[in-house]
Amino acid sequence: SSANKCGVITSSYEICAAMLLSEEDFYDNKEQIVEEVIDKLRELAKMEAELLFKEFAHQKGSLPDVSQKISNSINSATDALISALVDLPQNKREELLPLFQEHLPKTLSEMAFDKVIDKVPDQYIINAIACPLASKM
Repeated sequence: SSANKCGVITSSYEICAAMLLSEEDFYDNKEQIVEEVIDKLRELAKMEAELLFKEFAHQKGSLPDVSQKISNSINSATDALISALVDLPQNKREELLPLFQEHLPKTLSEMAFDKVIDKVPDQYIINAIACPLASKM
């Protein structure tokens, strides 16, 4: 499941970069952005592995069973966070934009964070805030 998650996260960053950067800006900075995405994926995979083995040591069942329980918990938390974020007034959601900025690869953030409100749909921002938060709960 980690490989699938990494693929989804990579696709999400690719979509975000396409919304925020010109093709020229992307290609001029592609190497750095890709390196930063890989670093983020490594960090997330490490965090997931540590949680999996920690929970496995305290629960009965196989690693896939524990992984599924963790995944179900994260999905439930994500759904609850999305629901709460959707119900927030726009000005309150904008106060949470630093969480979205933290989610972005550094170079992408430095180059285009000022364009997020104009170019990135609200639902994308909400999901990009909720998913990482849920994974850290």
